[in-house]
Amino acid sequence: KRPPTMINPAKAAMVVIDHEGAIRAMVGGRDYGTSQFNRATLSRRQPGSSFKPFVYASSIENFGYDEHTAVSDGPVCIGNWCPRNYSGGYAGRMDFTRALVKSYNTVPPKLYAGRDGLEGLGAKRIDETARKMGITSPMVLNPPMVLGSNGLTPYEMATAYGTFMTGGIKLDSHTIMHVTDSVGNVLYDYRRDRRPPERALSERTVGAINRMMAQIPEWGTARRAAMEGIRVAGKTGTTSAYRDAW
Repeated sequence: KRPPTMINPAKAAMVVIDHEGAIRAMVGGRDYGTSQFNRATLSRRQPGSSFKPFVYASSIENFGYDEHTAVSDGPVCIGNWCPRNYSGGYAGRMDFTRALVKSYNTVPPKLYAGRDGLEGLGAKRIDETARKMGITSPMVLNPPMVLGSNGLTPYEMATAYGTFMTGGIKLDSHTIMHVTDSVGNVLYDYRRDRRPPERALSERTVGAINRMMAQIPEWGTARRAAMEGIRVAGKTGTTSAYRDAW
């Protein structure tokens, strides 16, 4: 049974970007006449577990891990912070794939701090990875960041996830394709004048993350997002008390 706030959400926002970075659709509110506040670009909401792919990507990119790297879902504390799984229990030994597909909350903190024989990322490496991919909002660099404690916008999350879609190239999200003057002279053309492509992640890292995320709609937390006949990839995110759902 889904919580009432998931059945009747008070607000929603959406950004759809294609593989070249063109914004194809954006929903920032119900009625512009009622409110001009664009929730897709201005509203910072905690992404929860949908931030976890950035943590796993940073770990793979920096330390050479892959989707088969062994981890353990078990108790963990960093100082006074002791995150737990939604179920309250622990699943024990597993690999990166199962940890992300089932969205266990104890594994990203271990990647952050370096537990169970893993190299510790720390906040700076995670921040650097997210910035390269397109996250722009200010973030508090502390352990809870790995579980999506910082407020981010749908626009920057869609842009950052685009890095997984492009094979590791930062998505140059844009709304304008070309501009002409009154007599038809081209003043700006995106494909002609765009910035040079920037690599944010290696192809190896992106390949591993995509193989992991493609299983989330198949047997993980996003089964309701599965599309018949089409293999999709992504990650769900839910914050405390179901305040935000991604």
